Amino acid sequence: MAAGVFRADPADGFGPGAPAGKAVHVSWHGDGHLIAASIGFIAVIAACFVVARYLSRAGRRGLAIYSRITGVAFLAAFAGVTSGSSSPAIVLPFYAAVTAIFTWLAIVCVHLYRRAA
Repeated sequence: MAAGVFRADPADGFGPGAPAGKAVHVSWHGDGHLIAASIGFIAVIAACFVVARYLSRAGRRGLAIYSRITGVAFLAAFAGVTSGSSSPAIVLPFYAAVTAIFTWLAIVCVHLYRRAA
């Protein structure tokens, strides 16, 4: 939520009227966005491994493996984006990893909901 409070700086054609290329200067709210998003991304990566351990102990080996794979894939994609590259070879896998992490979150939530019911 904090990353949403702080507005990202327009760059690389992202944002209406944004120039092509990287932002020349990163504003304080751009820094806030990057810091908050980094904390959130690191937390969700850690959650993948914590949940994987829980699922493994609960005998849900398939979901545990899926959680670990998702965590590693998102970590790799996040590391690529933090390199500062705006290459499509870096950005597109990151978008795919964001989709994968939200899919993982939905699957785990449904599993836990069904188990609690």
